[in-house]
Amino acid sequence: MLLVQLVLTKLSSVQQIQANRATKEELKQMILAQNDVMLRSLQQQGIAERDELQKIYEKRFHMPLQADGSGFSGIGVNKKP
Repeated sequence: MLLVQLVLTKLSSVQQIQANRATKEELKQMILAQNDVMLRSLQQQGIAERDELQKIYEKRFHMPLQADGSGFSGIGVNKKP
């Protein structure tokens, strides 16, 4: 019952009315759908943050990040003249 109350606090009022009338299976489907929405939102936020950090890095160091996510490519590092 506590889980149901917790889920209901995350749902809109229309969804709450539907959840109150729902069977266990219908409620499970509503929870899964809500989780999918939240997951997509977090993924989009993470992508936006990654892109912003990449822009900051490129502006600061005047070079793009490497494909593996590392910064410097090693060119000119520890090489003898």
